[in-house]
Amino acid sequence: MKQSAPVCLILTCFFTGALFRCNRYVAEEKTWQEARNYCVENYTDLTSIWSQEEDDDLWNYPGREDRVWIGLFKDGIDNWKWVGGQNVTFSRWLSGPFKDGAMCAVHRQDGWRNLSCTKTRSFFCSDRCLVLVKENKTWEEAMKLCRDQNRDLVSLPSGYALSETLVVSQGAQTDLVWTGLRYLADRWLWVSGETQGYWHWNHPDALQCPGWIHRCGALSLKGNYVVAWDCAAKLNFVCNKRNRV
Repeated sequence: MKQSAPVCLILTCFFTGALFRCNRYVAEEKTWQEARNYCVENYTDLTSIWSQEEDDDLWNYPGREDRVWIGLFKDGIDNWKWVGGQNVTFSRWLSGPFKDGAMCAVHRQDGWRNLSCTKTRSFFCSDRCLVLVKENKTWEEAMKLCRDQNRDLVSLPSGYALSETLVVSQGAQTDLVWTGLRYLADRWLWVSGETQGYWHWNHPDALQCPGWIHRCGALSLKGNYVVAWDCAAKLNFVCNKRNRV
């Protein structure tokens, strides 16, 4: 039997080119191209950086060396690109002139520096964080299963996180999948503690007082939005891997 339609729509879909990813540090030293080949074969690609938070997270990664390859390279005379083909929208280049003929970038504590691509360095690979679990569980059961595996139900603090979750969820056996959104202490919260999100309510009055049983957030795979849903309903769900392993 299908669930009845929920009272409110919580989250609408905003897409960007970025993907919701984890970073894996590889201590073995390789040239930039060798490092990229390794990442593509074993993970996704060399890591791209989109924010100060992501940049800080790479620096705080335990056991890393000071100068580490990232997925930034010079394409043409003066055009830096990420390995996915995206333009650079966030950067932390060190002040001073760039080194001539150095077409690849390393990540350092004090900023980024261009370096000859033939130098050997350790490197960061990007990897998809999300795992679709094709088991029908209540929201509480899904949360427990994720946490038993040192994960969390997925949070959607940004458009690219939502986009990636929709991609991962394509093989789901239910029309909705649980997310880590819960109505607690008179407000909607992501269980991970993240507070940012793209909020758009179809019925604004429901924001303050959702139905008593519709206090868990599920992602609609047909509508590409999150809905307030019955926490006792049994759905597939998406776990988010920890960023460090």
